[in-house]
Amino acid sequence: MDTTKKFIEPLVIKDVRIVMKTRNFSGNNPGKFDRPGARNFSIFLDPDKVDIPKLQAEGWNIKFSAPNKEDPDAVPSAFLRVHANWFPLDDSRSGMNPMIFKSVDGQMIRLDEETVKSLDVDEILKANVTITGRWMDSPTYRGVVAYLKKLAVTVSSDNDMAEMFEGLVDDGISTM
Repeated sequence: MDTTKKFIEPLVIKDVRIVMKTRNFSGNNPGKFDRPGARNFSIFLDPDKVDIPKLQAEGWNIKFSAPNKEDPDAVPSAFLRVHANWFPLDDSRSGMNPMIFKSVDGQMIRLDEETVKSLDVDEILKANVTITGRWMDSPTYRGVVAYLKKLAVTVSSDNDMAEMFEGLVDDGISTM
């Protein structure tokens, strides 16, 4: 592992699954080890799409799910935590702000620091991600930290839900 390397080749993954319970695009639900306001999420790493041993050798912080007690032959899932930081426009790092796009009913919407929080609750049907890695060598952590560069998601629309319940509403009953 080359610890002098500051820039790591970007990681591009298509059709990635975002872990629902770790979504914190709003920054309002920090994890146990997060600073207040930290925005992050985790993605599952599919070994058919990503060379997990190579990423581990480069120093990426890959985590694995706990073994399945009911199915000892089950392979633990690999996942990676990704930081989604925004910097003020007057900050020299503002050019590193992530580009996030959400497709709803075929319409592509660019999300910003405020609107991205909708991804905490959206039903994400598909996601493509580009992640940049930066080597960190500090007293508390040594390895590659993953930062979001680009994210494009397709989400379920309210129209999808309306179709599910079509015909179940009695005309005599008022709705909210």
